Amino acid sequence: HHSRSISEVLKEMRSTYKLDQKLSEVGLTARWPELVGDLIARHTTGLRIKEDVLTIYVDNAPLRHELTNRREEIRQLVNRDTGTESIREVLVR
Repeated sequence: HHSRSISEVLKEMRSTYKLDQKLSEVGLTARWPELVGDLIARHTTGLRIKEDVLTIYVDNAPLRHELTNRREEIRQLVNRDTGTESIREVLVR
């Protein structure tokens, strides 16, 4: 029998049990301050990933406007961080 790495087993379990989106949401939330900086993180009230769309909830209108203009940059940042192309769109609310 061939041995598989723990990451291979976890990847299989995640897809089997549909945990990918929840795990990536939890992981992204944990890394959010490191990815976007303290100011943006402080004003972020929530992150949701559903069907390849990342929705960022912020409590500040000028920041919401700035992030809306930087959606593609954020999408690339998050995909680079996860090593995937799993996010195809970013919405800011």
